[in-house]
Amino acid sequence: MAPSYFSSKMNIVVAEDLYPESLEGDEPEPLPQVRWPLAHLMDLLEDPDFNEARNVSALFLVREWLKAQAELPDGAALIKPTESSSPRSPSSGKHNKKAPERLF
Repeated sequence: MAPSYFSSKMNIVVAEDLYPESLEGDEPEPLPQVRWPLAHLMDLLEDPDFNEARNVSALFLVREWLKAQAELPDGAALIKPTESSSPRSPSSGKHNKKAPERLF
C-alpha cells in the first residue's frame, strides 16, 4: 500500500524521572520494561523484536531531538556495547550519569 493511503498518527513521548508504581486496578500482570541506554540507541536496529517501521522512524526522530536538546553528544548513538555493558543487563539501581536511561 502507498504511504498516502494511511491516515494514522503517532505520538512520541520522552518521559523522564520515571519510577515503578502500581495502583489498584492496574494490569493483573506487570508490563515488561526494557531499559536501553541512550548511548546504544542504534543497537535497537539489530534487535529482532524492534522491526516495526514506525518504531524505527520514531527512534531516529528521538535521536535527533535529543541531539538538539544537547542530551545526546554527536556520535554517542553509534557506540557498540561490550558484553559487560549490555543494555539489557539488570540495572544496579545506581544512577549512571554517563549513559542516562530512558524507556522506549
